[in-house]
Amino acid sequence: MVMMMGQPGNPDPEPIATAMNALAAQHHGLAPVVVVADQIGPGMPDTMCLDTARYGNAASYITRDVTEWAAAHLPITRDHRFWSVAGYSNGGLCALTFGIDHPDLFSNVLDMSGEEYPGAEHPATTLTDFFHGDKAAYERAKPLNRLAPGAFPGSMIFSASRDDPVYHAVALQSLRAAERAGIASAFIDIPTGGHGMGALMGGLNGGLPLLFATLGLQKPG
Repeated sequence: MVMMMGQPGNPDPEPIATAMNALAAQHHGLAPVVVVADQIGPGMPDTMCLDTARYGNAASYITRDVTEWAAAHLPITRDHRFWSVAGYSNGGLCALTFGIDHPDLFSNVLDMSGEEYPGAEHPATTLTDFFHGDKAAYERAKPLNRLAPGAFPGSMIFSASRDDPVYHAVALQSLRAAERAGIASAFIDIPTGGHGMGALMGGLNGGLPLLFATLGLQKPG
C-alpha cells in the first residue's frame, strides 16, 4: 500500500502505523506493507498530483519511482490485484487519481476526505498558471471525469466527517461516481472529526478493515 498525507503536511507514518498495528493484533500479526510517500516535497506546495514544470513530476514519482523502488527492495507481492493506494485530503485526491489512471498498478483505492480535483481550493489560479487558460484540459485533469464504466476493475473506499461539510459532500459525490462506473465501493461516514486527525484516523480505522479480506489477510465475512 502506498499512503500519502495532506497539503501542507509531511509523510508521517505514525497514523497509519497505529491503525495497522491494531489490525495486525487482531489478524495474527498480518497487515499490508505500507510505504508512506511524499507527493508534496520541499516548501509543501500543492503539486496537484500532476507532473508539472513548476513543481516537478509528482505523479511519476509516486506511480513509477516509489512503486519500482518498493518492488525492488521490499518483501512484497508482485501481483497487483493486492496493491492499494491510499491518501488523506490532498493525498486522497492523489490516491483516487493514481488509481483511476493506473488500474494495472493499484487495484484498491482508499480516499479519505479527498479534494475534489487538482487545485480545487484555487481553480481560477490553477486554470491560468497550470493549464494556460485551457478549460478543456483542466476538465480532463479532474479524476471523476475520467472514471468511465469498466475503467477500474478494483474497489474504492471513501470517507469523510459529517462536520466537514465540503469534503463530506465531495466524498459522497465520488462514491456516487464510482457506483455509476460499476466499481465495488463503500463509504465510511465519520460522525465527528472535522478535516484533521479525527477524519484521518476515522478513515483509516473504518476503511482498512474493509481491505483485509480483499488483500487475503482474513477470510471473507
